[in-house]
Amino acid sequence: MKTIRYKCWIEEEGVKFYGPGPNELLRRIEKEGSLSKAAAQMNMSYKKAWDLVQRLNLHSKEPLVLLKKG
Repeated sequence: MKTIRYKCWIEEEGVKFYGPGPNELLRRIEKEGSLSKAAAQMNMSYKKAWDLVQRLNLHSKEPLVLLKKG
């Protein structure tokens, strides 16, 4: 059986900021309600997840993730 697979991402001025990894992170944040839990599930450091969210929010008209303490 043949399968077609592809990867898709969004770039701005040649810089990739949205693709499969950030998409997965957003899905897990929505499901868990927690950046730290989502990052842990993806074996990603909290710092890397935080930086990804900040970059996504920077490139969006409105924030995709609203972060709050607690």
